[in-house]
Amino acid sequence: LLTNACNLRCGYCIARDLPGPAMTEEVGRKAVDLFVHLAKGAKSLEVTFTGGEPLLEFPLVQNLTEYAKERACAAAMDVRFVLKTNGTILNQAIVSYMRDHCSRVVVSIDGTPKAHDATRKNIGGRGSHQVVRRNLLRLLHEGVSCVASMTILPSLCRAVLQNVRYLHGLGIDQID
Repeated sequence: LLTNACNLRCGYCIARDLPGPAMTEEVGRKAVDLFVHLAKGAKSLEVTFTGGEPLLEFPLVQNLTEYAKERACAAAMDVRFVLKTNGTILNQAIVSYMRDHCSRVVVSIDGTPKAHDATRKNIGGRGSHQVVRRNLLRLLHEGVSCVASMTILPSLCRAVLQNVRYLHGLGIDQID
């Protein structure tokens, strides 16, 4: 959990209510050291970067990735990285990082524009579907392994199948 900060204001989010500032690199390194220690004897280690929106702390993601690779190598372990994101922040450096380092990227998208925009709003109160869809398609086009993370609220239960079909039509073959 790199940060509780987020550039969205989703109606059901609990991350913004969690205490504490963004993780420091020192704390992140200690967390990696702990993971490696606890996994002693294992052949692999999976590190998941989450938040709030972890891409608000992208330099920290990069630094901890390199540190975790060094520590895992020294412990004779393979290391995989997962990044969970709301899908709104993307540039070429982030796309390259994801393609080169992430075994998968989990993008929060609730389905159709209507379903997604019902609760996943930006700071100004506007829906975020258009930018998330565009970025998700870019990641898929760039060969980044993506999983959709769909939040199902009681108000959206009747549209689950429609939303799953929509995401599948975008090229998503795994939905959490």
